[in-house]
This record gives sequence, C-alpha cells and structure tokens, in this order.
Amino acid sequence: MKRFLACCTVATLTILAQSARALDALSEAEDRRQPDAPALVAAIRSPDATVRALAAQVYGRIQRPASVDPLLRLLSDTDPSVRDRAAFAAGQLGWNAEFAGGREGELVDALILLTRSGSASLRATAVEALGKLGLLHTPDLVSLLLSDPDAGVRAEALTALYRYRLVLRLRDPSAPAAPLLADTIMGHVLALAVDPDPAVRRAVAYYFSKVTDPRGLDTLLVLASDGDPWIRFFAISALGRLADPAGRDAIIRAAGDPHLPTRVAALQAATALKLPPLVASEADLSFHARTALVQMVANDASGDPAGLDLARRLLSADASVTVRGEALKALVSREPDQAPALLESTGAGEWQLRQAAVEAAAALDPAANESFLLRAARDPDFHVRAAALDALTGVESAGAYQALTAALISDELSERGTAASALLSRKESDVAEQAWRAYGQSEGQKWIETRGLLVDAIALTPGDVTTAYLRSALADPAALVALEARKSLEARGVTDLPPAPVVEPTFSPYRELTFTEPPHVVLRTTRGTLVIECDPLAAPIHVANFVGYARAGGYDGLPWHRVVSNFVVQGGDPDRSGWGDAGWALRAEVNRLRFDRGAVGMPRGSDFDTGGIQLFINLVPTPHLDGQYTVFGHVVQGMDVVDQLEVGDLIVRATVE
Repeated sequence: MKRFLACCTVATLTILAQSARALDALSEAEDRRQPDAPALVAAIRSPDATVRALAAQVYGRIQRPASVDPLLRLLSDTDPSVRDRAAFAAGQLGWNAEFAGGREGELVDALILLTRSGSASLRATAVEALGKLGLLHTPDLVSLLLSDPDAGVRAEALTALYRYRLVLRLRDPSAPAAPLLADTIMGHVLALAVDPDPAVRRAVAYYFSKVTDPRGLDTLLVLASDGDPWIRFFAISALGRLADPAGRDAIIRAAGDPHLPTRVAALQAATALKLPPLVASEADLSFHARTALVQMVANDASGDPAGLDLARRLLSADASVTVRGEALKALVSREPDQAPALLESTGAGEWQLRQAAVEAAAALDPAANESFLLRAARDPDFHVRAAALDALTGVESAGAYQALTAALISDELSERGTAASALLSRKESDVAEQAWRAYGQSEGQKWIETRGLLVDAIALTPGDVTTAYLRSALADPAALVALEARKSLEARGVTDLPPAPVVEPTFSPYRELTFTEPPHVVLRTTRGTLVIECDPLAAPIHVANFVGYARAGGYDGLPWHRVVSNFVVQGGDPDRSGWGDAGWALRAEVNRLRFDRGAVGMPRGSDFDTGGIQLFINLVPTPHLDGQYTVFGHVVQGMDVVDQLEVGDLIVRATVE
C-alpha cells in the first residue's frame, strides 16, 4: 500500500511538473503576444478543460486578429467553463478596430448562440462581449435579453447598451456618437426601472448617467429616491447630465443624502443646472462635498453675492487645501478684476494652492496673465512649474516659448515632458531644432516617453534636415521611440528603412513571487491606515509586483498625486508627478473582477500593456472601466481613509501581512 501511494505521489508530481511547464509556456506566449506559439496552439486541443480555458484567456489578452480562429473554436467547446472564458476573451477583441481584423461579425454570431444557453452566467458573459463587439448593431442583438429571467443577464444587457457606445468612441474618437435607442428598446429599458432586483435598476440609472436621453427624465426622478444608494447616485448623476430644471427638487434633496457619493453627485448636478450654491453644504464633513459646493460658485448665474461670500470664507478658513484651491478658482472666475490680487496672494501658500492659482490664471486668460505664469514657471515646487508650463503652451510670445524651451533640460520628468508636449503645438521656426537638441539630452530609461514626444515634434517640420533627425532616431535604444520615428518616416514616403525593431517585454523584478493565500498590503497614510486584499488568482503578475514593491519600501513616502471626486484616487509614482514609472511595464491581466467601490486597479497608457507600479482606488463603481484596466485587489479596511485622501497626502509606509 505504501509503495502504491509512493507511486501515485511520483505520478502526481510528474503531472504537476508537466502542468507547470505548460503554464510557463502559455505565460511566455502571452508575454510576447504570440498567438501562434506552439504551446498555445496545442493548449486549445488539450484534454484538460482548465488548460483550454486558460488558452482562451491568453488569446483574449493577446488581442491580435490571429486570436479569432482559436476563440471561435473555444466558443463551441464542450465544456461550459471554457465557453464562458472564451466569450469574455472574445469581447476583449472589440476595444480596438485592429484587434479582430474586421472579423467581429463571426465572433458575434458565435456569441449569439451562447445567449441561448441554459446557463445564466454564460448568457451574461456572452451579452457583455456583445456589448464590446456588436458595434452599431448591439441594441438589436441584446434587446431580447432585457427580458431574460435572470437578473444578472438583464443587468448586463442594460450595460451593453451603454458599453457599445464607449467602444465605438474609443475605436474612432472622430466618429459621430451612436444614435439614441429606438423607442421600442427604450420602452424595455424604462420598464426595468421597477425591476425587483436592485442590480437591474442600478443598470438603468447607470445607462442614463452615461447617455443623455430626455426620455429617461421621469424614470430618473423616481430612481432618485430608491432605497439603494448606488441607484440614487447614478440617477442624480444622470439628472445632472440632463440639466433639466424638472430635476431641481430631486437634486436639492439629494444634497442632504446620507450617502457621500450621492451628495457630491447632487452638488455636481446642481452646478450643471447653474443653481445658486447650497450654502447648507458648507458644514459637510467631506472635502469632496465642499469642493463640489464651491465649484457651484464659479457656475452660479444668479449673481447672488452669497456665493462669493461663501467662496471667500472657504478660501480663508477651510481645512482642506483642495477646497481652498477651488474657492480661489471660483473667485478668480467670478471677479476677474480682482484676479491679480487674488493670484498674488497665494505666493506663500501650499504648493497645491499655488498650482490652483496657475490653473485659475490659465482658465481666465493665460495671455493676459503671462507675467504671473512666467514667475510660476520658476516656482520652488515642480508641480507648480509644470502647471505653469502647461498654461504657457498656448501663449504666443517669446517669453512663453523661452520658458518652454528652457524646461526641455529640466531634471523633473513632468516639466520636461510638458515642455516636449508643448512643442507639438508651437509654430516657432526652430521647434524642430529645439526638439532635436532636447532629444540628445534625454538619454536613458527615464526619458523614453519624452523622447517619443520630441520625435513627434520633429516630424511636424518637413524637410531633409528633419528627415535626417528621424533617421537617427531609428537607432534609439527604446523600440517604442524608434518605431515612432519609423512611422513618421513612412508617412513621408521614405522606403529604404531598416527592419522594424521588436518591442521586447519588460518584467517586474518581483514577478516570480507566489502566494498560498491572498496577501494584504497595509498602507499607512497621512490620513490613516487602509488595507488592500490582493487577488493573486485574478492578476498574479500585478499582485507579485505590488507586494514585492511594497516589501522593498518602494511606496514609502510617495504621494497621492491625483484625486477626482466620485471617481478615483491615484498614487504610488516614484516621480511624484504621475509621469513616472519604475523602469518596467506590466502586461495587462484584465479579468472578471469589477471596478466597484474600493477596487484597486492599475493605471496604464493608451496601450493595454503599459502598467507599472502606480495604483488607483475607486471611490465609486465605474463599470466603464471594466474590461479595460486590471483589477488586482480591493480595499477591505479603511475606505473612510480613502475618502479623505487629497492630492499631496502621502503613503507614509507600506507593509505586507
């Protein structure tokens, strides 16, 4: 018996070793975006459904036209878990017109068959994918599922009616918006506003919060009093989008809602209606609400002096630098004759307040405030300098141009990057020369993005000289920059080019970390402590990266550099500006986790595989981010702390438990 057990153990270990090698090979194919990798091709024929499901996931993340045929095969797999994974993966080919190579229709046909499945979860996944792939036909494709017996499917069908509009805009930002829903389909949507399941009613409110359609007004007035706080939140947000005076009373009532996001949404909606400031909200304990309140002052069309008095009080005495900054902006916009004195009065304040002064000057008239902005471009704090440079971008003067070109050799990434970006819109005769000089002074990993901007600026000036510059940039050590130069040369009709460089993947030094249970990362901030539970099954590379960087002390002392009320807080940038990274990029691990309140996600650039070590935390549910960004954890303790975080607050220390 012991010998039998020993033999089984050896056999099991052999199988596990073979599985590990197979998984490594699939991971390698995903890293290198190789849909024709032998291990991946073999995986779709594996007798193990788990391997076939994993292969489907890989094809969805590779996002290449070569993924279509394997996914079509897997969409008809005998195992429902494989079909489910393949359906989600197929949807991921919809985000960009290049991903499916024009074969969206074939995937849609296969997905429609899955919407007739007996499995509610499979129907829900299929309709989610149709929302990404169905394009202009989506409403007709999903309308029958609005009456599905399963609430989850009905909610996904409603979300698909918005999501396809988002996908169309991302695929072609210049295209006109998709037409509003036909009356028959809109009738189904409105009927679901009384659905017994709150997830369905929430999806109705969410739809109208993203699509301006006056046919939803009466329904939204009802949903604004729903017992579910997120339904009220989305309904009030939608009423603000409509900006119909009929929503006034519901919005004013919601300004006193016990649910913070709904209160903030109400104040933002009141701003859209240009209502007089709701002064009672001055006592709100949340700086998010007081910020939204003072923003009402800037948009108040009534001329009531009470709003100006409110802004003055908040500017002089509010505990939040964010609120004081918004109060300053409101006063500058409402009292332009007092702007010089107001702007100058910020000189001794916190850098956040000085940055707000720069933004106020830029919003009022950057050319008229040029002297102030030029002084701000020499501020002791780089945040203020970068904001001033951004404001000077559109000022057509020698002084503004001199400030911008001087910043091209700044040691601060945000300053040099802002200046390089500014060159794209400047008309001076020596822009290309300035860009080429800065390119030569921007060597190294830190300046890759800046060099790419400078190459784009050089390409705007035609001629043999700039063609020579672009040819030189073909030898850039960063493949992405070299490819940018190559693209510009091809646009000029240059054909005698060397082979295109291959963009090699970069890897986190913590990639190999593994976990037997979900790790918890404790972030001690200047506002208190929050705890993030990571999900290594959903996003193993991101979790390993996050945990490893935290253990190494990488987050200690870094700021939260971006805070957007009723959206996200973002931080963890070693450059402290939002421009930086740690020298490597993570491939996306987009998964089925949702961006609900407290979700922790990975910021990225325009490409899916450009994450790093920054993180963002959702303040509210954001379904429009689902499928686009990687969720790798959730805040399980301290969301009240997250609600208090302001720009400039610090991650004092990060530890792992």
